[in-house]
Amino acid sequence: VDQESFKLSESGIYKVPISPTHNETLEYLSTLPLTAHPEVFGLHENADITRNIEETNSLLNRVLLTQTQLLAGKSTGSKDEQDIDPVLLICTEIMKKLPDQFDIEATAEKFPIMYTNSM
Repeated sequence: VDQESFKLSESGIYKVPISPTHNETLEYLSTLPLTAHPEVFGLHENADITRNIEETNSLLNRVLLTQTQLLAGKSTGSKDEQDIDPVLLICTEIMKKLPDQFDIEATAEKFPIMYTNSM
């Protein structure tokens, strides 16, 4: 860590600043990515995938818990009303409110990706 530009990560994105003055340190910090990559914590890049899978599983498990509670509290309406899944009704209503899917290829032609314009 005492060496100039000592790499703190394999990619070299995270390193000891060359000149540790206040302004140069702030300038270096402004070049760092806004979202922390797993390598910051000493993890393999697949750790992001694992975290995303676990978050998705957690979300779906909670949705299933909600569905169980909704099904237990069915109203005493007609037989047809009782057979309709409340979660399915909510999802259908949400899907109706979403805009139609757009043509990705046509959009890519109209608005090509220019890396000079990226954040």
